Amino acid sequence: MRTQHIDHIQIQEYLFSALENDKADEFYHYVHNLIADKYYLKTFIITQSSKQGHHCHHELVYSGSFCYDKHTCREVINQFNHCPKLDYYFANPNLEAPYKELSLSQLIFFSQNHIDKIHIFPIIYKREIIGNLWLEISPHELEKFKDDQIVKIVLQSLALLFVQIDITQQKEEVIKAKENQSQYFSKVNHEIRTPIASVIGFSKVLKEQLYGELNPKQLQYVNAIYDSGNYLLDLVVDLLDIAKLEAKKQDLYLEKVFIKNLCQSCLSFVYIKTFNRDLKLNLIIEDDIKYICADERKIKQILINLLSNAVKFTEKGSVTLKVSVESNWIKFSVIDTGIGIKEEDYHKLFQPFSQIKTPLHDKEKGTGLGLVISQELARLHGGDITFESAIGKGSIFTLTLPTN
Repeated sequence: MRTQHIDHIQIQEYLFSALENDKADEFYHYVHNLIADKYYLKTFIITQSSKQGHHCHHELVYSGSFCYDKHTCREVINQFNHCPKLDYYFANPNLEAPYKELSLSQLIFFSQNHIDKIHIFPIIYKREIIGNLWLEISPHELEKFKDDQIVKIVLQSLALLFVQIDITQQKEEVIKAKENQSQYFSKVNHEIRTPIASVIGFSKVLKEQLYGELNPKQLQYVNAIYDSGNYLLDLVVDLLDIAKLEAKKQDLYLEKVFIKNLCQSCLSFVYIKTFNRDLKLNLIIEDDIKYICADERKIKQILINLLSNAVKFTEKGSVTLKVSVESNWIKFSVIDTGIGIKEEDYHKLFQPFSQIKTPLHDKEKGTGLGLVISQELARLHGGDITFESAIGKGSIFTLTLPTN
């Protein structure tokens, strides 16, 4: 590749193109050709991670048109790790490394590869050396590199490339960890839910006093066991949902969902929670809305969560489920006349295990995961959940989904 018309903008553009297309090796070749073609010398790229206590993090030494294998690369770097002058070379990028300061194995390596002189250019990112660009160069040629723009741009570009590789590797590790977490929750889910279901079932039998009357203290304890069992079961289910969402294991089973049937089913589920309370449930659906393409079970899970929260924090008045269409979006708005939410508590709403303390909070505790899961399920559909609220006036939580 000829480089007479190559400028720093082209180099940077090529770098980002390589990053976007995951072509790191291609960029290594480009760097070599760019410098070698201009200065007629051999190019080596060595990356290392001294901050972690070991060298050759990326395990690459490139020269000419071939790459040394990882074993060779690691051996060379380890040899240099024991060289007394190594840190001095790094700190002084314009210092040549003469043979007399190299070990026997290093001399053999350079001799086998016909290297007469070598110069080390540190690759610096945020004031830390993350690698080196080695050039075969004679002392009288050294001056031309001191203010060379192309070499500087190449060093900067390599720094960005290595950092990008590290970021990609870290992301892959995080994804793998989340997948392992999801698999773990799936395995223990059955083992945990079975005994919890037994606790709930037996405590319910005792609570209903089917096998004998309980005194007030015994009934109080049985109710506590029953409520705690249900809370624990909800928590296990929510944790499993969170694990699946984080590991991208949640699948959508899209189908035609009839709006009226969906809404009536959700309202029926929360209706029992309004017994003995001055609270009315309302349903408003615009006439032209018939159905939506969605995963019915997951949409029902979202709406039941929003309705349950509204009922929980509304002592009297009404909770209304309103369905409307705006442009290419369908909106399910849960409107309550409850206590409202303080502005300083807004940031807590969609945070895991974060709950807003209110006078009504102790009456019916939740897991603190419902809104988090609901928002993720909405986004899985290409939608979202938004809200508005005022103290003493109530709240409106809106599930917005695409009509298609």
